[in-house]
Amino acid sequence: MTSIRSHKAFYLTFSFSVIALSISLIMINRYIDPRGIYRTGKFQVLVATARYEKSILIQSCNPKPQCIILGDSTCMRYSPHLIEKLTGLRTFNYAVNSGKMEDFLALLRYVLEELDIKPSLVILGVRPRSFYHRSIEDFDKRLLHNQVLMKYVPLNTFSAGAKAVKINFESLNWDYLKDVAKSVKKTRKHEPTSISGFKFQKNGFLHTDGTYDKASQFVNGDKTFKTEEALGFSKERLRYLDLFLTICKKNDIKLKIVITPNHPAFIKRVNQLDGSYTRMQKKLHTMLMNKNIDNYFDLYDFSQIENYGGIDEFMGGDHPSIYHSSLIIKKIFEETN
Repeated sequence: MTSIRSHKAFYLTFSFSVIALSISLIMINRYIDPRGIYRTGKFQVLVATARYEKSILIQSCNPKPQCIILGDSTCMRYSPHLIEKLTGLRTFNYAVNSGKMEDFLALLRYVLEELDIKPSLVILGVRPRSFYHRSIEDFDKRLLHNQVLMKYVPLNTFSAGAKAVKINFESLNWDYLKDVAKSVKKTRKHEPTSISGFKFQKNGFLHTDGTYDKASQFVNGDKTFKTEEALGFSKERLRYLDLFLTICKKNDIKLKIVITPNHPAFIKRVNQLDGSYTRMQKKLHTMLMNKNIDNYFDLYDFSQIENYGGIDEFMGGDHPSIYHSSLIIKKIFEETN
């Protein structure tokens, strides 16, 4: 009997110790916040937090922008000044890191409903990743913990809350703890991070380039889109696209959708392996064409640089340089001007 009681006491003590340690680590991780999820601002953040930073910038725009650029980080170098020069419209670049369709919907609704900005034009950059099945790529954690934006994503309260709680427990892994240590070290030693040069101008424009890719770095790559192709696009994200289009129509917003490019050497390598790059792009193009049976938006398939006279200046395989981005913008408005 005594042995049973001692075993129970041990298990209870052990269980409470694990729970206490987990809660303590979660609190430390939240406070140091190396990935900018909770925006505590106490230590250096190791990843970009464009959703938060650009939301502050756009609030300060006076006069208010008439054109909004939406997309992921591949669109961050689309120049508002160039668009203003070509169209006469004051422009803000609201592209965000790892943005997907839920981000674009939330940002558009935030601009319209909370900031009372009524753009006459929206430029939306998309790629297959914008619509990936959520088992491959779920909501970005920096969106899930942005309460201002999350209220514009049509999720039920329980689902949104469960996702937010899940993030806390996902921080209990070795990689996250290493980031915590790295953040503390860089803060104490005042060392720059990899995103130190990742600064936005007042109009949201990322005005610096990184190191350009070399074609040789893709020669031995093993990336394909086999899994993404098999699962198809997320029905939920396609629903968000439908809502996005409905909102644009309701507010009489002219919409231009751009399918963004990749480095030609990356495309060549993926297609050599299994041809999945071209098939995924075709799937995306077909889906968008089917959504555009009323010819409401202008669609630009720039998935390959040959489609618009682009150049092979990329960073990370899919981020066009500032000059390269200007070629995309000029081509978009070529027929208009």
